[in-house]
Amino acid sequence: MPQKSCGVVVWTGPPDQPRFLLLRQALHGHWEFPKGHVEPGESEQETALRELHEEASICEAELDAVFRQEIYYTVATGRGRDPKTVAFFLARTTDGRIALSEEHFEGDWFSYEDAMKMLSFENYRKTLRAAMEHMRKA
Repeated sequence: MPQKSCGVVVWTGPPDQPRFLLLRQALHGHWEFPKGHVEPGESEQETALRELHEEASICEAELDAVFRQEIYYTVATGRGRDPKTVAFFLARTTDGRIALSEEHFEGDWFSYEDAMKMLSFENYRKTLRAAMEHMRKA
């Protein structure tokens, strides 16, 4: 059965030197963006902002009205592997304080270059590249 999640590439600081939030997953140790499953009745954007609040305690973030990037991969289940889609949005916050949930054991703000090195998977790096290109054009 296909799974659907939504997440957010959140940044802070000046637009010419943004810093991006990365979280280190407690279960496998992967560096990633805040994301999670869509709950019934939620829009994709509502899911992304809820997950940002739940995973990093950031309440104030402004979503970009245009940016949306999807990634695809498979996840292990009791039946084998199921396809998963994650829709990522771009958001800016002026509150750089984070408090992690139990889902992550580390999190911080990174420059674009450092974030590209830290992200565990190419599909996340592709998402960050697309977000940065969008920000440069805006």
